[in-house]
Amino acid sequence: MDQYHCIIVCGQTATGKSDLAVKIAFEKNGEVISSDSRQVYKHLNIGSNKITESEMRGVPHHMISIVQPEHRFTVAEYQKRARECMLDIWSRGKIPILCGGTGLYIDATLFPHYVFAGSDAPELPSSMTTEWIGLRSSRESLLPKIQHRITKNQSRVQSEVKHLLDSGISRDWLYHLGLEYRYGIELLEGSLSESEYRDMLATRTWQYARRQMIWFKRNQSIDWRDVS
Repeated sequence: MDQYHCIIVCGQTATGKSDLAVKIAFEKNGEVISSDSRQVYKHLNIGSNKITESEMRGVPHHMISIVQPEHRFTVAEYQKRARECMLDIWSRGKIPILCGGTGLYIDATLFPHYVFAGSDAPELPSSMTTEWIGLRSSRESLLPKIQHRITKNQSRVQSEVKHLLDSGISRDWLYHLGLEYRYGIELLEGSLSESEYRDMLATRTWQYARRQMIWFKRNQSIDWRDVS
């Protein structure tokens, strides 16, 4: 294995990326770097589908719960901090495993042409090698999984959204995170019924999964695995 090897687990939501990343970490002596634009925030756990400590199974995870809500977290900040994580993981003789569905975060971390004004992000070694694994699913297979997750988490999302708003977090900021948080607010405020919440969220989540595929399909290096 090359000294500066990196594994990327990417693809659509609800396809099992986090579980696969943990499995690979055990097999390859790796540590996981989350590439998710909402999981960087503390206290946003259920709506962001953040991996739990028990699901991590002792594998170190990075870039999860690192900033407070309402912090203006940018792609440049992600790039800097994720690259620092990668260099640290390599320095300890382990393999970084980037895992997530936010394609811009992954690409900005790995590709040198992403340069941001004023950024002091470290450069990655020119000898770095990458192994791309993509998880995808058909609409017929993925939509029932999305619907199951929505139903299972509905009351917990509602409780989390209420707690976040009660703690003083801006409604507008939370609303603009989209998906579970947007429709969770509308459910709490009574502008959506419970069935409308489930239907709307399922539709929008599937649309998001399609956009993820549009982004990742541009990358010819990805070894795609179909998830049923």
